[in-house]
Amino acid sequence: MNRFVNSSKSSRHTPCAVTEPGGRHAERACYFAALAVALLIALSGCGQDNKSTAASASTNSNAESQQFRLPLLRNAIHMLGTLEQFDEQPALEQIVDRLNQSQRNQKVTVEWKADPLIDTLPKPLLTGAWLERLEDELFDRDLDGNFLKEAAWLRDVANFNHGDKLDDLAMAQQLFDWTVRNIQLQTEPQAKPGQPPLLSLVARRLPWEVLLFGRGTSQQRAWVFILLARQQGLDVVMLAVADPVHPEQHLAWLPALIHKGDLYLFDSALGLPIPGPEGRGIATLRQAAEDPKVLDQLDLDESHHYPVKAAEAKTVLALVEASPGYLSRRMKALEAQLAGADRIVLTAAPEQIAARLKGLPHVAPEVKLWALPYETFALREAQDRLHVREFEAAKAAEMAPYVVPNFRENDLPASRGAQQHALEELMAQGENPDEAQRRIVELEAESHKLAGENKDDARQRRTEIDQEILALRQIAAGDRKINLPRPVKMVFPLWAARLLHFRGKYGGESGAKHFYIISRPGEDQINDYIKQLADDWSRDNNAVCPPGIVARYAATVRVRKQDATYWLGLISFDEHEYSTAEDYFKMLPHGAGQANLWVDGARYNLARSYEAAGRTAEAIKLYEEDDSPQRHGNHLRARQLKAAAETHDPKKPEPK
Repeated sequence: MNRFVNSSKSSRHTPCAVTEPGGRHAERACYFAALAVALLIALSGCGQDNKSTAASASTNSNAESQQFRLPLLRNAIHMLGTLEQFDEQPALEQIVDRLNQSQRNQKVTVEWKADPLIDTLPKPLLTGAWLERLEDELFDRDLDGNFLKEAAWLRDVANFNHGDKLDDLAMAQQLFDWTVRNIQLQTEPQAKPGQPPLLSLVARRLPWEVLLFGRGTSQQRAWVFILLARQQGLDVVMLAVADPVHPEQHLAWLPALIHKGDLYLFDSALGLPIPGPEGRGIATLRQAAEDPKVLDQLDLDESHHYPVKAAEAKTVLALVEASPGYLSRRMKALEAQLAGADRIVLTAAPEQIAARLKGLPHVAPEVKLWALPYETFALREAQDRLHVREFEAAKAAEMAPYVVPNFRENDLPASRGAQQHALEELMAQGENPDEAQRRIVELEAESHKLAGENKDDARQRRTEIDQEILALRQIAAGDRKINLPRPVKMVFPLWAARLLHFRGKYGGESGAKHFYIISRPGEDQINDYIKQLADDWSRDNNAVCPPGIVARYAATVRVRKQDATYWLGLISFDEHEYSTAEDYFKMLPHGAGQANLWVDGARYNLARSYEAAGRTAEAIKLYEEDDSPQRHGNHLRARQLKAAAETHDPKKPEPK
């Protein structure tokens, strides 16, 4: 069945046949198949320190279900928060499976209804697997794995970067600034002559991909900002203005924070909050609509005007982000079970947000769901259904830097590291024969209850029980023939670095900086690195590695090095090491014939580093020279810096 979300099929390991030694596929597949069985067994045996409770569980079904549900839930959330330690796609599947086991052991009921704003979507978007399954209590591998991953990443970024201020506006400003610095602006994709418009990689990106790649359009930036704010309990909506050519239609404008009875404006295309009157503070919608100078001050000159004026801002349409996962029953039930450090915001309440918008000045009475998320899902479904070879190759190339294994000369020490320990601890759980025997009794009782039912779900559950009992009996009998393999050493440095970067874990041998540095082989090593990958391919395929694959290896290794260099610069900026950040941003290749994916972001963040270090004149020069998609905003920033410098110029005579 085609799904709205097929991103699991384009996951981090889709292009392994191109970017990894091919012979490791079977090893990994066998390992994770065994691990999946082991974990089904393992998680039922958690909590060995409470044997008295376990002994009485057979007479207390509530205590019994709670005993098994909580370890399953904890383990799933632990894996979700430490995905850098696991092979991603099998891990996501196991997370979903464990959440379903937890739900089966004890259903968590919540008050839920489909949000009425769903009906405001365009009719062509009202079909699809997501909306069909909003009421489901059980999780779906195709639909939910990547949604949960995305929400966890957003949670991590928002928790680390919201700042130490409790004021909602200041917190939103911090999250917006992180978004602008970390997501390089791209222009909206344009179809090439003769190429179907569906073959656009940029337009299909979901927020997790925008975060991972660090690049996105102005609307994708806005999408990420809105979701980061949601993780901190802030309501940010997308505003749209009437299309001057087709007034009955609306054009997305910018995201705005609902705060103290007004809407505060952040422009993701400019990379700036809209300045308030006379350039002070952050403008509200009321100010922008009622004082023409507020938006007029964003004009650069007679030839470069800000596209929205006070007249267009008089009546705006408010659009609520509510990706379908945030509207589902199962996510609401899961969110209710998470607390403390495990808490993730998994729900949205469009109807309540619409109530907050009611009566705000210059906001149209009708509030709608933002169609962009649903359009993106529909586009992905259509693209994946085509299976166009060139497009599939482009997707693989985009993910390739994240699946290049570690260069063996720079490998981790031979002793098992944190990654191996984490996996071994999971695998070791439940290998106790006494616990296995007790679980067999419980499963047999459950199977007996289901024996008289002929429904498909009952038959499926009995099959699952039979498989689990078979593995449990081997453990209960002390039979070690199951011989679960221990983790093989597979390090994907760029992948690990990105996830650690999101959580703000920068230092040490298990920090983001360590893995970014591993991702940057020296020029004297790159040829050896490529040869190593080609030799592995040749050995696994019993043939000479084709020149085309060697070329792809070379391109991937060099792209990965650029990525790591750029992100090390961003970490240095976060750590206020501005001279180090400058060094990293200047390392990126420049000049004719040298491809640099980060030329725009590096220039902008170099200017931000100069600005933060007090080197204002150098920052202004870079902003004024900018010709990137964020050119308008960067030129405005230069003008703001000049104005601030003139205001505080000690050489300027005091006014009489």
